[in-house]
Amino acid sequence: GKLTVVQQSGAANGSSQTIASRSLAEILRRLPTFTNKDDVDQAALDFCFVNNRANRAALIRALVDVPRRQLFLVPYYARMIAVLNPYFPEIGDAVLEELQHEFRWLVRQRFKDLMDTRLKNIKYIAELTKFKVSPLHVAYRCAKVLTEQLHAQNIEVLCSLLEGCGRFLLAQPATADRVSALLDILMRKRRVLNLDDRTILLIENACSACRPQLAKKIQHVKFRTPYEQFIRKLLYEDLCRDAADRVCQKLRKLPWGGLAAGDDPQRVRHALVSCFTKPWKIKYANVYLVTMIAGVLGRLHPWFRVAIVDTVMENIKVGLERNMFVHNQRRMAEVRYVGEMFIFKLVDSRDIIDLLYLILRHGHSIAHPVPGRSCDIDLSNDYFRVRMVTTLLQTCGLYIREPGDRRALDMFAVYFQMYVLAKEQPLPIDTEYSVDNLFET
Repeated sequence: GKLTVVQQSGAANGSSQTIASRSLAEILRRLPTFTNKDDVDQAALDFCFVNNRANRAALIRALVDVPRRQLFLVPYYARMIAVLNPYFPEIGDAVLEELQHEFRWLVRQRFKDLMDTRLKNIKYIAELTKFKVSPLHVAYRCAKVLTEQLHAQNIEVLCSLLEGCGRFLLAQPATADRVSALLDILMRKRRVLNLDDRTILLIENACSACRPQLAKKIQHVKFRTPYEQFIRKLLYEDLCRDAADRVCQKLRKLPWGGLAAGDDPQRVRHALVSCFTKPWKIKYANVYLVTMIAGVLGRLHPWFRVAIVDTVMENIKVGLERNMFVHNQRRMAEVRYVGEMFIFKLVDSRDIIDLLYLILRHGHSIAHPVPGRSCDIDLSNDYFRVRMVTTLLQTCGLYIREPGDRRALDMFAVYFQMYVLAKEQPLPIDTEYSVDNLFET
């Protein structure tokens, strides 16, 4: 009887194993036919009833072996791994390890016929990353390796990875900064490398998928009269050395109107003052042409000369008070503009000397520069005011010839040297060069 029980038990075990194997075979047969998440969830549930070590190994082999030309199955396979991962973590670990090994091998290969395999591999990693089966650093490391070896095949693979999980990585605090920097590097390389149109489009689409543009808000278009548009076109687009006389003649023919506010219905005077007091919007090489035209128009309309000089001087003072890095280029253009104004006799030498002292003294409670002197808008390691002074003097310093003005300029040179020596030493190389070049000339 005891033997009979053992035989029956063995038969029962064999029968249960047969049923389990048949059930596993049925689950594996259903894998390539997934079309929705309900099928995936049901297959994962069915596997739980036939779970054992051998069946887990068979399932891992089946999940790794995704048909390379059926990429639409990758999200379903990744979902099944994610559903089983909390209960059978060895399945997710084994699949991910195999994918990483395959990725390292593919990176070393340059065969074009492996592109389908590359895309399947990287899409699988991206989907597992979004399901949080794969750690975040795995996808980032893959992207970094592809960026460092940026050729045609790696670009396509990298774009597939970014489209798959780039936005997800950007939303995670642990990888947001690094992925953002990687996207910036990719965009810079897009401009530097000689790429075809298809590759450029791939990169742009990948970056757009990671950083989708926000819904455009209703933008109120700034109203400009035809005269305003005409003036902006003359100064910002048409102005050049050969066209300077023609531009000046067209500006003189405009309906300037009277000084009363009601005498300017077309906003001509407003547009002229606005355009002539924004030198940063003009090509840097054309600043002297704008100043020359302003001098001609200022002799015909004295109020125009006063308006642009006062506005530019006030803008320089506002720039000193704010001391914003993003406005540095604007401030340099304004200082250069004032120097050109002196050359074309819109301002006199006294205005230049006063402006030089204003640049170095504004914001300081102590008039004379001493080591350690500092304020919130002019720190001891901020050398931008030095650059403003050198730019102004290099523009108009040689044109200050009156004996009294030369003596005042020599006194300022001593003051300027004191200011420079009061800054943190050594000076930056470009600043030191500009100062040396100033005193040599």
